[in-house]
Amino acid sequence: MKDKIKVLYKQPGKTMCRKTVPNTLKACQELVDGFIETIRISPDLVLVCNEEGKLRGLEPNPFPRMHDLVGPWFICGTYRGEFTSVPAEYVWIMKQYFTIQEEDEDAEEK
Repeated sequence: MKDKIKVLYKQPGKTMCRKTVPNTLKACQELVDGFIETIRISPDLVLVCNEEGKLRGLEPNPFPRMHDLVGPWFICGTYRGEFTSVPAEYVWIMKQYFTIQEEDEDAEEK
């Protein structure tokens, strides 16, 4: 398992961004502000969101064909049940639907 992975992160009302995050349960829970739920997008991709987002009344944050998503979510790859970095070809596909802010390399140093 890799120590860090690159994900596509989307907060309600904000631009999607590429983000490098620790590959830990705690880091994933911090990104979605609670317990995680995974939704398979393709055989090697998942969308990770807040399991209790609707109950908590989090803001709408739709994804194509999943208009009922709420709260922050991220997309990452999967391999043998482990989270991995989102594949580059999927980033290209997502750019057809979303504006994607590139990760600020200096952000990790701050």
